Amino acid sequence: MRRFAHYIHRRKGDSTSSFSCEPSVIDARTQIWTCGVNDDAALGRITQDVPDPNNPGSFISVDDLTAVPHPLQSLIDEGFRAVTAVAGDSICAAVSDKGDLRVWGSFRVCLSDLTIV
Repeated sequence: MRRFAHYIHRRKGDSTSSFSCEPSVIDARTQIWTCGVNDDAALGRITQDVPDPNNPGSFISVDDLTAVPHPLQSLIDEGFRAVTAVAGDSICAAVSDKGDLRVWGSFRVCLSDLTIV
């Protein structure tokens, strides 16, 4: 979380949420930023095989796409203005100023030592 806070300077109105390896931040513009492990699509964005706009024919490294916070462009494009967000082990969710819910990642529950659903 410290690394995340380094990139997203907290301002009045900013909010953070983290339970595990996928912290999320709502900035003062109500945009959601995520970083961390992208297991089960928990970051809500692609972190593999992303073309590098500064180097045609190359891809941005997975480390740069996961270690450095990035906004969720899909939510920005649809005009989603987050007011609250939560982050779990492999799932994140956010509620907008209009009460709309967005959830990404997956939910798995361990029923026993050997069973994952």
